[in-house]
Formats: sequence, structure tokens, C-alpha cells
Amino acid sequence: MKSTFKRLCCLVLSVIAASVLSFASFAAESSNANKETYDLGKMDLTKPFSFSEQYMTPDGEQVIITNSFVPAPQTRGSETKAATVGTWTSSMTYGVFSMLYKFDLSHPNGWEISNPRDLITNGSFMEIKDRELSIGRATSTPSLPATISGTAFVSIFDNQWIHLLDMTYVMSVTVTHDGVLTTTW
Repeated sequence: MKSTFKRLCCLVLSVIAASVLSFASFAAESSNANKETYDLGKMDLTKPFSFSEQYMTPDGEQVIITNSFVPAPQTRGSETKAATVGTWTSSMTYGVFSMLYKFDLSHPNGWEISNPRDLITNGSFMEIKDRELSIGRATSTPSLPATISGTAFVSIFDNQWIHLLDMTYVMSVTVTHDGVLTTTW
């Protein structure tokens, strides 16, 4: 008898809850008249931004709607500087891995990268299987930058017996014809 009464009470309460939620008077009003749109293709998504709009309700109350964007931290990094003639040292630390190399930069007809040297790589919990330092394009042109890249092929392990994965670390430097030097990793 108690079980039947509990079932009946649950059924009645369920019907009441469903009918209350289905009435239009309980639903939020929706209007397409005040919707703002933004062209994300014209925005710099590497920097945070915010937009605020003010509206008046039919009751005369002010409503402020704010849309904000904060970019997620990137797993890669970059650094940009003005290029100058001389010997450059590029370095990066990425978690438990680090890389460093040197090269010369001159400016005879466009920017020219030469004499790549001193590639140093270090890492914890990894075996560095192979590494190379190469110039992709020695001299910049108005349409293509001069490039140099350091690459390390590594095998990461948990301890000396458990291999986790193989990875490739790359650090590249580009110099545009206008003299902007960018290091990315």
C-alpha cells in the first residue's frame, strides 16, 4: 500500500513539474532584434579582447552585455626582434628540453644567414638520437624570408626501460627582407 502511494505521489509531482516547465509564461523571451555579430576573421586572436553593448528593457532598465575572449596559452612560443648585423645566439627551453645554436647575420643584398654552428641540445628523461642545424634559405627576398632551423629527434622514456614516445623538437629563425627576425619553437 505504501509503495503504491509513493508511486502515485511521484507521478502527480512529475506531471505538475512537466506542465509548469511547458508553459510559455515560464520560458525566457527571445529576440533576434538585439543580437550583435562580430567578424572573427578581422580580429587578432592572439590577444584578448572584449565588447560591451548596452540595451534598455521595455521596463526602462539598462542591461549591459559583455563578450570577452582570452586566448588559451600556446604550447609553442615565438619571439620577434629587429634584425641587426652580427653573430646571433638563438635558444629555447621547452619543458624538459632545451636547444641553443649560433649563426651570423649580414645585410649585403637582403638579409643573409651564414655560418651555422654550436648546436647544443639537452633533455631530461630522453635520448637525443639525432640532431641537425641547417639553413633553409640563406638570403631573404621581398617575398620569402631567410631561414635557419635546428632539429632534434628524441626518444622520451619514463625510466631507462620504459619507452614512452618519439618526438621531434624544432627551433626556427626567420629574417624577413624588412629586417624582422622571428624565432619560433
